[in-house]
Amino acid sequence: MAIAPGPPTLQPGEPAYTAIDVGDYLARPGAGRQGIFLLRLEAWDPERKEVVRPASYGCEYGNCPDEDRTADQRLLLLTDLGLLAKRAVDGSQDLFVQSIATGLPLAGVSIEVLGRNGEPVLQQTTDGDGHAR
Repeated sequence: MAIAPGPPTLQPGEPAYTAIDVGDYLARPGAGRQGIFLLRLEAWDPERKEVVRPASYGCEYGNCPDEDRTADQRLLLLTDLGLLAKRAVDGSQDLFVQSIATGLPLAGVSIEVLGRNGEPVLQQTTDGDGHAR
């Protein structure tokens, strides 16, 4: 996966945006239109042509001062599921799931609400109209 070459001409702390083309991975036979990717970003020294390592050993992803953080990573999830949540006047919520590609509702989709500990606290499955209460 290639990223645009060259260092950004930004001040430290200023956000930088770039596009990442994952089309080659999604176009593989059997891949469908979804996938999960681990995106890892590292600081790069263009003069030395090497990755910048943090001043404090072992704090690349841990609890270390912002100025010592030189790398980060995130999971990137691509899916065809579109989720719409509606809140009623009485405070209840309705969820609707549809295919982004076709716009059609999706039946049988399992929806889980996770607590802070990552355990499901609520589970519903969408009906024929892609609706869950």
